[in-house]
Amino acid sequence: MSYDYPAPSPVPQTEQKAVWALVCAIAGFVLCPIVLHVAGWVLANQALESIRASNGWLLGDGLAKAARILSIIGLALFAVGLLFVLFIAFVPLSAS
Repeated sequence: MSYDYPAPSPVPQTEQKAVWALVCAIAGFVLCPIVLHVAGWVLANQALESIRASNGWLLGDGLAKAARILSIIGLALFAVGLLFVLFIAFVPLSAS
């Protein structure tokens, strides 16, 4: 007696660049902000392109979008902090 079972259909996979982009974006708040936020932003954009081009075979667009948003927020906070430090450093010099 032979049982012919249909082959299992392939399951869509999560894009690994999206996962690493989110890891970089979150780690950028704790570790090296400029490098990790830029890396997260670049990886997120690459992941979104790969996901769009895969015709549904790759998942993780939410992860990539979250990584891109967190990277932008992290870079903006870093820039505001840098401007604040520069303002604090140079205002007393100009007041004298």
